[in-house]
Amino acid sequence: MTSPRVFVIDIGSNSIKCLVASLDGQGKLQAHFQKTMETRISTGIGSARPQLSEDAMQAGVRAVEALFAAAASFGPFAESMITATSAVRDASNGAEFCDRVQTACGLRPRILSGEEEARYISRGIVNDPMLSALGGSFTLLDIGGGSLELIEMDGGVAARVKSLPLGAVRMAESLPGGSAIPITEDIRSDAERRVRGIVEAGWGRPVAPFVGAGGAFAVILRLVLEKPPESSPGEAAFLTTSELTVLYEELTGLGLEDRLRRYPRLPPTRADIMPAALAVILTVLRMGGGDRVFVSFFNLRFGLASELLRK
Repeated sequence: MTSPRVFVIDIGSNSIKCLVASLDGQGKLQAHFQKTMETRISTGIGSARPQLSEDAMQAGVRAVEALFAAAASFGPFAESMITATSAVRDASNGAEFCDRVQTACGLRPRILSGEEEARYISRGIVNDPMLSALGGSFTLLDIGGGSLELIEMDGGVAARVKSLPLGAVRMAESLPGGSAIPITEDIRSDAERRVRGIVEAGWGRPVAPFVGAGGAFAVILRLVLEKPPESSPGEAAFLTTSELTVLYEELTGLGLEDRLRRYPRLPPTRADIMPAALAVILTVLRMGGGDRVFVSFFNLRFGLASELLRK
């Protein structure tokens, strides 16, 4: 008997991702199809009154339609779900965007609160077999364009979750002069102080070991530092604080065009916000005395699929 399949779409601030999954014979989540489209609908999220631009809404709807079409051959699906996170959650016209998606594909996005987003991420991360050595206990960082989700995992269960306004796009847009030009040491220090203050006020002091999820970690691991998705069979890939520090110092010292020349595999859609993402990541790691962060690709969409399949 064929196991039921589900189809989920995660409309994030930087990218829109889809997943087709089912449960295997041992009850483990099995991915049949995955695809990501870089759209960055979150431009302007750092403003006092965030609003999705017309171009962003059109691009977002096109991406959802394309993902539906790409996944169609992997059906039929027992359940389908679309969710939207920080960019749509914070936008004054987020409901209008959801209307457009519903008109285009017949399914209305569910806008997740920050806490809901974090809890779904925690349900996704426990499906990662590479993290078994950590015993299910670690601090999870999931950084998107609009927010940073911090999750304290204890024995495979989310003991505490928090969504903080520290997404890469939001941080980049707050930098004086923008993030496409070289970033001075004073601006860097100020940004790091702001991150530290927000984390201390909203979370406290993070505790190692750390696991990272989200597009920024994937880009750094695979495309910038060109590290394999896993260090060796059965071992989770990781980025060291030293590696991240070197990359941070290099990127902040370069303008946008020079960043792309120095790292030709760095996506143009990420090059301007990567220094801001690194400022957030490194500040959290240093606050907790972490010398490395393990990288997982089992985040929000895996948590969504897990819930649908285990209803």
